[in-house]
Amino acid sequence: MTSVIDCEHVTVERDGRVVLEDISVTLEAGDFVALIGPNGAGKSTLLAAILGLIPLSSGTIRLFGEAPERGRLRVGYVPQQGSFRTDFPVRVAEMVAMGAMSPGWRGARKSALAERHVTAALERCGIPHLATRAVGALSGGERQRALIARALAVEPELLILDEPTASIDPSGQEALFDLLGALNREMSVLVVSHDLGLTTRYAKSVWCLNRTLCRHDALELDGDTLARLYGFPLRAIDHRPDRERRP
Repeated sequence: MTSVIDCEHVTVERDGRVVLEDISVTLEAGDFVALIGPNGAGKSTLLAAILGLIPLSSGTIRLFGEAPERGRLRVGYVPQQGSFRTDFPVRVAEMVAMGAMSPGWRGARKSALAERHVTAALERCGIPHLATRAVGALSGGERQRALIARALAVEPELLILDEPTASIDPSGQEALFDLLGALNREMSVLVVSHDLGLTTRYAKSVWCLNRTLCRHDALELDGDTLARLYGFPLRAIDHRPDRERRP
């Protein structure tokens, strides 16, 4: 099995405080990993470290066997919705095209070829009818699919999403995870999520983070593990039909 992400003894300090401590974990090709943990546990910091956006205090991270600065060219990244200005005067197809034309991306393309990739990304996300819609006019679920389409325009081998279901209603959240499950047949997925029900239904592996990190098979996640992670009693309920993981 090919390693996509390799973290070895990673520690990150910010403003004199240890945010991530001695983290060693691997994400294998084809995995669907849910990164969970309480607020302030360091989840967004870990994503930033994996992408090479912040320095490590110690340890190493490799993306596809390379330094993150090079390996991230093979990654599609979907930030939290709150980091995107909804009043920015741009249409959906134009926003998605920003991914295909990103400076430094290994596949940055001329406009005609980029347009075909934009169309394909919109279709994969089920939103070709929104191509000419203003981004600010989208619902939360539509906007999230547009952001995923932008990430897909770079033809990634790894898709990273930071809390993609925030500000989306329950039916929209499940539909979004259905999309991620389908995309996982083509690429590895790493998603930060607070929805433990969806996590146990769709993910294959779970990274439990609260400064330190423990990896579990999604089927092994139980109430005791969650209670230690979040600091208060939680009950794990299996949401998978017949206790089977999705293929």
